[in-house]
This record gives sequence, structure tokens and C-alpha cells, in this order.
Amino acid sequence: MTRPHLRLRLRIVSALILPLLLSACGAELSVIRMNLDRHARDFRDHLEAGLVHAATEDNREIEAIAAELGLAMAKSVEDTPLPDYDQDRDLYVTATRLAAENWLALARHYAANGRPREARATYRMILDGYTAPRHRPIRVQATEGLRELHALERRPPAEPAKGNVPPH
Repeated sequence: MTRPHLRLRLRIVSALILPLLLSACGAELSVIRMNLDRHARDFRDHLEAGLVHAATEDNREIEAIAAELGLAMAKSVEDTPLPDYDQDRDLYVTATRLAAENWLALARHYAANGRPREARATYRMILDGYTAPRHRPIRVQATEGLRELHALERRPPAEPAKGNVPPH
């Protein structure tokens, strides 16, 4: 077979296979999106129920999804970028934002439930782990949370009741 015929066959095969590959990538992204939504919903439900360990595991799954998307984006940039690269990036940004917001919610939960050590550690994890410029608003909130914890710790203990107030 001559070279022009081989090129023609390769073009035909590429024209048939490429749409299948791209639709598979789109289907994969929708599955990833569904998993992300499920873990986000489970995180909220578990945190509201006070199931901190389960909520933490859900958020770690969200971070794992973000990490996989980051690796896939890096690979597609190294190789031939696919048209769904922007969708990968959008989903990656969504996943990392969601994970950071969830850690913030968890830190606030710890603070509200008298667990300042865990709250402080979670706020610091946000500050250390989410350094991209897009996470600045979340880092600002984490910094404020640390300030509030520090202020509460420096407050003098409550005075005992005096006068005609019965003790509790």
C-alpha cells in the first residue's frame, strides 16, 4: 500500500475513533461530577449529624478527585491537549474550592463544639494547603477563624455569679 493510501486510512480511522474517545471523556467527566456532588452532599449530611469522621472521609474523597483531575490535566498538557481540557480545569477548580470550603466548615464546627485544638489544626491546614490565588477568600476566613480562637483563649474566665442569682 502506498503512503497516501495509508494516510487516508489513518485519517478515516482517526475521524471515527476521536469522537468516541471524546464522548468517553465527557461521560467520564459526568461520572466524576456525580461522585463529587455525592461526596459534597454526604459531607454536609455527616457534618450536620455530628459524624465528623465520616465528613472528613468524604472531604478526603473530594480532594482525591481534585488530585486525579490535576494529574489528568498535567498529562493532557504534556501530551496532546484534548478539547475537554477546559472542562477538566473547571471541574478541578470546583473540586478544590469545594474541599477548601468543607475544611472551613469543619473547622467552624470544631470551634462551635468546644474543640479549639482541632479547629486550629484545620484552619492551619487550609492556610498551608490551599495557597492558590483563587483560594484567597477561604484563607482570609481561616485566618479570621484563628484570630477568633486566639481571642477566646485570651478572654479571662467567667466570674462566678454574685448577688441574688442562683447558681446553675
